[in-house]
Amino acid sequence: SKYSREELLGRNLQHLYPEAGERAEVIRKLTRHGRLDDHEIRMIDKDGTLQYCSLNCVLVEEKSGGSNKIIGSLRVITDRKKAEQELDAYRDKLEEKVRLRTADLKRTNEQLRAEIAQRQTTEDALRSSEEKYRNILNSIQEGYFEVNLDGRITLVNAASCGLMNCTREELVGMDYPEYTTPESARKLRRAFGQVYQTGKAVQVGPISLAARGGEDKV
Repeated sequence: SKYSREELLGRNLQHLYPEAGERAEVIRKLTRHGRLDDHEIRMIDKDGTLQYCSLNCVLVEEKSGGSNKIIGSLRVITDRKKAEQELDAYRDKLEEKVRLRTADLKRTNEQLRAEIAQRQTTEDALRSSEEKYRNILNSIQEGYFEVNLDGRITLVNAASCGLMNCTREELVGMDYPEYTTPESARKLRRAFGQVYQTGKAVQVGPISLAARGGEDKV
């Protein structure tokens, strides 16, 4: 407490407590239990600094009718208390970070679920549109087919299958020299090269298809 022995002897210790009720609480607990072990209290030292202390004491009752005594020891634990407070603050900060991170993960998961649901809806719509597209193509009487930039067939309708005397599975993936006459193949080769270089559509004109069975069809 930074007080000398002479300064403390015979004085009421009430002035050492920061709050008047704190000493009364210590006396109340000591009276009820008869002793206090490592009981934390706060005290003000001589220069006004707040100190945390650990109090160990017993209540000694005088049999002869004299005043009861309190015998005990006091140990300053301010450094320990500060360390505990810093640890509590760090723990609270860490818990807050965990809470925020958990909230972020929850939002991210909700966004992912929403994106997955939207993607599923889009895929369902595309499948439905593709099915309608195929149904329309298969309902027309003219032959229809689609090719990639390499000239390989990627899509055909039922009329094209009948025109070429081939199944859909046989036609899809077929290269253009396989389903056209040599002259038409040269014409398509030039057209594919132009499309590849410019990225623009070109008018090819009539081409001759080499149907199964040796029959050429325009």
